Amino acid sequence: MAIAEAVQDKPALLAELPQRLHHHAYVVRDQEVNRRFFEDLLGIPLVATWCESHHNTWLGRDVAMCHTFFAMADGGALAFFAFGDPEVYKLVIAEKPALVPSFDHVAFKVSDAPMTRSSAGWNARTRSSAKPTTATASRSTRRRRTG
Repeated sequence: MAIAEAVQDKPALLAELPQRLHHHAYVVRDQEVNRRFFEDLLGIPLVATWCESHHNTWLGRDVAMCHTFFAMADGGALAFFAFGDPEVYKLVIAEKPALVPSFDHVAFKVSDAPMTRSSAGWNARTRSSAKPTTATASRSTRRRRTG
């Protein structure tokens, strides 16, 4: 196929941007450890969980998994998969950690309200500016910054 034909066959772009992110999913080893981090430490509520087993054509066998969703104020969610078989977990995660891991993160826009989590080992105080705040959370890094 010539380049001109490929450009002509290009699907139409969206008429408008997506209204919001429905969910973004990640694979985790342990749903309960993950729940304690997001719900108990950060205060982001777990709103849905379901477990199922389905035939995975890539693996050629049934795969048992649980899927959890943590609520965002706009109706979106942060979602996680965990698999009943540790071998499946090994197959679906990245082969090796990134040499520079600081780019893998989730950032939330939050209000500028005072927040204290002394048990987590970090504190954030109300600032005089009204700048939006982004809380960046990962298991290896917990920090708060303005932007």
